[in-house]
Amino acid sequence: MTRPKDTGYTGTLTMLHTAVMTTGTDLRDVIGKGIEKLEASGQAAQETTTRAVVDELSRMRTNLREARDRLTTGGETLSVFSVATDRVTPVWLR
Repeated sequence: MTRPKDTGYTGTLTMLHTAVMTTGTDLRDVIGKGIEKLEASGQAAQETTTRAVVDELSRMRTNLREARDRLTTGGETLSVFSVATDRVTPVWLR
């Protein structure tokens, strides 16, 4: 038995179904591309931040090492207090 040609409702429903399915596929593609761009942007930001933190930590270690070396070679003290006999006296009061 052959199917009759599209009637008004059948044709309209077919077009509506096709439009909805096509729109769903297009939306999925667009959202997928948007998510990929967000992921790439997030990774780039993370890499930039990581590089900045590593560089700053390296500078801080270098500064700390230099300060330690200056203190050990110059005989400077790290403490602001001087221990005299049985009490602690601030250096600026000696």
